[in-house]
Amino acid sequence: MATSRGPKVGHASVSGLAHNAPEAFALAIAGLTGGWLTVGRLTLLDPMSDTGDRLDPMLNSPPGWQMAPAWLRTVRELAYQGSRHGHAPPIRPGT
Repeated sequence: MATSRGPKVGHASVSGLAHNAPEAFALAIAGLTGGWLTVGRLTLLDPMSDTGDRLDPMLNSPPGWQMAPAWLRTVRELAYQGSRHGHAPPIRPGT
């Protein structure tokens, strides 16, 4: 889970994030029976141009890992499917 640190946006609109993005996120993991354990911090720097790369933990999880609980895994998969559909592949020079 990523929990924002810094200013509160109030919603996840692109324009809201562009003008009032959190400055950092605390990254945490949890097992099936335990509580949350903070394992890292992600600090945002200057915006980059769009490279076409996308974070998709549903397709890029470590071997043997499974997101839990099952009902939330299903919701996440549907959300990431929608995101994949909404982003056309980048046009690469020379292709």
